[in-house]
Amino acid sequence: MFGKKKREEANEDVYETLPEYDFERDGPLVSPKLRKTDEVLEAYWIEPGLTRVSIIRTAEYENVYIAHEPALTPFEAELLERLQPAVRDLLILKDVEVNDMQEVLYESIDLLLESYNVDITNATVYKMRYYLKRTFFGWGRVDILRGDHDIEDISCSGYDLPVYLYHRKYRDIKTSIFFTDPRELDSLVVLFAQKAGKHISLSNPIVDATLSDGSRIQLTYSTVVSTRGSSFTIRKFRKNPFSPIDLLVNKTFTIDEMVYLWMAVQYNYSILIVGGTASGKTTTLNAISQFIPALSKVVSIEDTREIMLEHDNWIASLVPLSSGAITPTQRDISMFDLLKAAMRQRPEYILLGEVRGVEAQTLFQAMNSGHTTYSTLHGGDVTMAIHRLENPPLDVPKATIETLDIVLCQGSMFRNKKQVRRCKEITEIVGMTDKGELEINTVYLYNYQKDAPSFSGTSQVYASIAEKTGMNMTTLGEDLRRRTAVLQAMLDQDIRDYRDFARIVWLFLSNPKYVMANVGDLTQILPGKCKLHETLANRPIGKDEYPEMVEGPADSDAAYVVGSTISDRRNAPARVCYTPEPSRESKAADEGSGSFTKLVPVSEDKLPKVDFMPIDTSGAGSEPAPKSAEPAFSLPPKPVPESAEPAFVLPPKPADGSGELVVDLPSESVPGSVEPPVDLPSEPVPEPAEPDVKAAPDDVEDFFFDIHTPLQPEEEIFGPSEPEPDPLFEVEADRELTSFDLYADEQTSGSAPEKKQQ
Repeated sequence: MFGKKKREEANEDVYETLPEYDFERDGPLVSPKLRKTDEVLEAYWIEPGLTRVSIIRTAEYENVYIAHEPALTPFEAELLERLQPAVRDLLILKDVEVNDMQEVLYESIDLLLESYNVDITNATVYKMRYYLKRTFFGWGRVDILRGDHDIEDISCSGYDLPVYLYHRKYRDIKTSIFFTDPRELDSLVVLFAQKAGKHISLSNPIVDATLSDGSRIQLTYSTVVSTRGSSFTIRKFRKNPFSPIDLLVNKTFTIDEMVYLWMAVQYNYSILIVGGTASGKTTTLNAISQFIPALSKVVSIEDTREIMLEHDNWIASLVPLSSGAITPTQRDISMFDLLKAAMRQRPEYILLGEVRGVEAQTLFQAMNSGHTTYSTLHGGDVTMAIHRLENPPLDVPKATIETLDIVLCQGSMFRNKKQVRRCKEITEIVGMTDKGELEINTVYLYNYQKDAPSFSGTSQVYASIAEKTGMNMTTLGEDLRRRTAVLQAMLDQDIRDYRDFARIVWLFLSNPKYVMANVGDLTQILPGKCKLHETLANRPIGKDEYPEMVEGPADSDAAYVVGSTISDRRNAPARVCYTPEPSRESKAADEGSGSFTKLVPVSEDKLPKVDFMPIDTSGAGSEPAPKSAEPAFSLPPKPVPESAEPAFVLPPKPADGSGELVVDLPSESVPGSVEPPVDLPSEPVPEPAEPDVKAAPDDVEDFFFDIHTPLQPEEEIFGPSEPEPDPLFEVEADRELTSFDLYADEQTSGSAPEKKQQ
């Protein structure tokens, strides 16, 4: 399998490691299972064979993002616990280059496994590699989300809360990933800060940073500024930006609108893109910037790197993160400073990521000095954008706003229960009226009923272009038709990569006849006579490979139980939930009086594991441990149940005449009840037999990846009759619980709270 081999020539030890994992050769290491009540909406691979995703709709009609990772047996979980500190020590002692870190990691794992003298399979070695690489080089528990190209934002709000995503297709969606141990979330936040070269602590609990892949991250540490615990928000960086053809496919713009913007960009008309949050302003800015001629000098200024162009003559400026400077000589560099520096670089086009403050005045001064500028601004429509420019903190003089040529308003709306982005209007700033007001001309206006824009018939930009170039309206109309044909050909031939798009646009500007001669097959004029394909797409999974649907423990259990991703919290207080149970005395009265039963406090830990089985996204599974030869040392034994019965079963209560299990609790009738409850036929429940549960040894060590935990006395599980409230979370005593509550109400008295009347 692997091991040490002597090299005779150099007389040195060379460790022959296993080859890299191959999905086709080694088969999948993931065997996902979902509840039979779940509906699989979509499934795809993140890393084929190792990580996959299932987006489901639960029985409660909620969309959940289920992350599947390789399952670990109890033996493999213990082995991983042993390997992690040992491998860390080896990596610290070795002086290796960044490019060789993965190879050194694999050699260290194989060296340690050989020294342990443990007989394991290749699949176990690949699992050890995956989890250790995830820990040392990745994002820890959320590393699987890093490779999903459909995710825009990742956010974690605190301890024992699910991680949420903004998915390009499903929008805001909850995941099956939890951080039940506060120490693990705190460590991950510190790890993110270190990867970004920053320091975070109790004295400096807020950090804004940029990760190595360009993603922007905001961190808070512990409960100093966030009462729910450490938190992080990651805004992922898209490496392959949208092209104008992508916007045409998504129906954000029509071809006529895109031709209008093409002409405006080529002939140096300044554009301001206005819209609300997540309306696609920066995406549109990046897309229309691809119409800029190839040799023009471009300077972009951003605080988050999002603009991506194919130009070589392009200076990409980025506002540096705050360094905490306190003296004027060490002050931080702002977007205003970069914009002033860009004015001295003689650019033809200036791209400003977003206008927020005093840099707006410099931006409009650049327009007055002859520079073509493109920027974005938060606003609902053109009127609101102009009012915001005129008032603090922007304070742009109205006479200066007159130099702006085009205001493009974009918005987010819903069509067929889906969120879409549309261009609401394209407006031209014509000039100033006699009363000192801005005169505007709306060229394209969105029609909500038809889901399409309408052309007003007049355009000051087209008239100005005809005047600049000396073209009459007939010649200008012919030029517009040629550009429309080129865009339509790229749309029909699915040429969507921004690099291919830019090359065709540049070639059209230099040799339009050659492009029109090959408009039937534009790939003939591309390098290599082939188009670039989208390589950053997730690998879909067919319905025949969907997860197995089971009735027992499944990966989707985390969608129903809070904090059940992995049983890794030690000595955690028992969480209290309230479930309705009929009482013996009130059962007969309820049949005729229509009263409500009390809410009986039941600890989650005491519920049968067959109904609430913790899901282990870190890899803990139920596969049997492999048989091995006599190892050099023996790992501590793990308690393994001998049967399929749950580790803990609620003791049966006495049954009444109908044979149903009841709880001996009094009930109170709710006054004002009019309609009696519907009588449902009940089937007799046989008397359950006493479970045969063997007590676990007291000296068994509790590991991070354990699933089976030793039994505890009833007083230790439930706590005293009047437990102290959890100081970490406080909720109202009379709060009504729903199936979507992420927090269970704390038990503050000996009696359970009554259910509120509807």
